[in-house]
Amino acid sequence: MMISASKSLGRSWALPALLLTFTLAASAQNPVLNYRLATATSAQDPAREANLVALGLHAEELTRGPGLEVAILSQSFAATGWNTGTEANELSEDQYWSFGAQTRADYRLHLERVEFQLVRNSSEAPASFELRLSRDGFASESMSLHSSSYTEHAPDAESGQHFSVDLPEGFVVEPGQTIEFRLYAWDAESAQAVAALGRSQGPKLIGRIHDVLPLQTRLSWAENGSTPSGNLQWSSRPGYRYGIQVSEDLNSWDQLDATKLLADSWSSSSELAFDADSQFYRVTQEGPEESPVNEIFYSIGGPTGTEEDLTLEDKVIELLELAVPGTKVRGALYTWSRSRMADAFIAAHNRGVDIELVIGSDFAAVSQLEAAMPGRIQRCLDSSNLASSCLGGGINHNKFFLFSELSDGSRDVVIQSSANFTNPQIVNHNVMLIFRNHAAMYDVFDSYWEDLNANVSMPNYNRQETLPTGDRIYFAPYFDGNGDTGAGDPVALRLEQMAEELGFQIAKAGNFFALIPPTQPVDMESVRIHVGMAFWTNARAAIARRLAALSQAGADIQVIMNPESAGENVISILLDASVDVSLLSTLHSKTMLLDYPVDGQRRQVSLTGSHNYTSPALRSNDEVLLELYDPAIHDSLLADWKSMSTHPLIQPQ
Repeated sequence: MMISASKSLGRSWALPALLLTFTLAASAQNPVLNYRLATATSAQDPAREANLVALGLHAEELTRGPGLEVAILSQSFAATGWNTGTEANELSEDQYWSFGAQTRADYRLHLERVEFQLVRNSSEAPASFELRLSRDGFASESMSLHSSSYTEHAPDAESGQHFSVDLPEGFVVEPGQTIEFRLYAWDAESAQAVAALGRSQGPKLIGRIHDVLPLQTRLSWAENGSTPSGNLQWSSRPGYRYGIQVSEDLNSWDQLDATKLLADSWSSSSELAFDADSQFYRVTQEGPEESPVNEIFYSIGGPTGTEEDLTLEDKVIELLELAVPGTKVRGALYTWSRSRMADAFIAAHNRGVDIELVIGSDFAAVSQLEAAMPGRIQRCLDSSNLASSCLGGGINHNKFFLFSELSDGSRDVVIQSSANFTNPQIVNHNVMLIFRNHAAMYDVFDSYWEDLNANVSMPNYNRQETLPTGDRIYFAPYFDGNGDTGAGDPVALRLEQMAEELGFQIAKAGNFFALIPPTQPVDMESVRIHVGMAFWTNARAAIARRLAALSQAGADIQVIMNPESAGENVISILLDASVDVSLLSTLHSKTMLLDYPVDGQRRQVSLTGSHNYTSPALRSNDEVLLELYDPAIHDSLLADWKSMSTHPLIQPQ
């Protein structure tokens, strides 16, 4: 966006033009797309889905070109039908493996390299390979990234060769773009010889992806003696770095500051001294300090509420299999009765993974863990030797796990779920978030885990941490919190913050709560709140009162609750304020989604974790509540909420 202007300031000045752009700096080396083949069977499917996909990407399946046939080779993606002719024949006869991804409309991908492993089971398999890239589905000329000869082979196909191919420096996939990779092979001596991607590890993309904010700017200026000066403000995201550059001719740029600004709010500013009659300025965004890869998985309650869904358990088992021997796995979980999950942790322990767990129950599966991993299981007990909380006076209601390093290249991995390891949970609706390469979040959770494991009473633990990304983590218990008035209740306080950001003033006394309309009109029709809450008792009515006030001000609010612990007073408060309320017996997630305008931008906030809307969750349990600002997380959780709203067991109120 180009801005130019002039104004009389005692003399005539041509004010500097502002050329406002975003640039993307080189990124940390993190996997953003990964096709793991360790679970591939000998009877392979025609395609394989990616098992790791960074939020902000849509992954294409790993497929074979139409000129190839499926081959049998476990833990790989194998093919036969190779042409024994030249490279030209190979390109024309569609004999390749294909994989790729599309960026979402509001995300940008800086891609650094592609990694893959090739396997030949005989000397007759293809010996020449080429990796090509296209941005238009190979409709036009593609880019050759790497070509090589590979002649090694193993009769048992247990070994292969690893390739790491760097992309051109500064290779960027813009929002909404698709990239496709094709790996061609030729020079086969037999069409029936087997060549494969694998073993275990399929293609992997390394880079950084982050969301792209619409740029909102404002320039103000004033005369200071004979030289005007200005103040440049722009929309920013906490945890992102920004710099200001100046140019006289748009051909070369100079950095104004030796170090770039690290934003700590949603708006940043810088003073400018206009030293010339005509200058151009630009704001550069270098992305976040860290480059976490976020994933979300769901278990879906079936149509009758009795169908099993092992998605979340399978994902934890998969990560346990990837845990590097000698590295740390830490976890805190409430109820654990699933022997299947105990077996998975014991298997990782037997491989040399350093596992320690804090568990809030004493089922047979917990005894199984204690017998196999003596001294590695902490059970927080009360004076009667019954399961209790570690910090407060309630229960250890946590559901998180930490992995220091995985063999797929991920580090500092945090799993936060709403699900326990019990039989009822695999037929319920739950959510699990996985944050990879997120050192700041990992360190905060690791510190919290150490406090849990110490098993020292801290009834007013009341801890809140803000990450460089702007996300927040709340750790209960908040013994001084009050679910009726909202004092010290992080959910009620976040709703108050939202109201203030919309321009409302707040009136409250005791449990009374009301909003005073702003002097300027607010587009309340675009304010949307969706709640999916497993347990919401009358003791947390303050949350309902704040939602009711926002609904009466014009916000669109929809709530799904589990009828098992749905407070009648809470339901009454919401219905009286025209909030849409439904009940769903399979719901065990704990989520609130906020979507509202601030300074011309959409602010999308996801509140989720182990935290129910009950008095113990606030005042006595060991709990985690995440406040996340990633729009892709919000959109995924919203799609999940909408799927629940059409469940066969839903009961509108």
